Amino acid sequence: MKTVSITGQKIRYLVVLYQKFLTQLASSLSPQIDQVLLRIGIKPFLRIKNT
Repeated sequence: MKTVSITGQKIRYLVVLYQKFLTQLASSLSPQIDQVLLRIGIKPFLRIKNT
């Protein structure tokens, strides 16, 4: 059995929280990003939603 330090566990937990935060942030900004791309003449790519 491998022993994991408390510090290592905390770091992994923070990384997961940070990834979730960035995913939510990107999702909320998606409409604005699409709008800017359309204004400069770039069609947004097709998004596939995770279920």
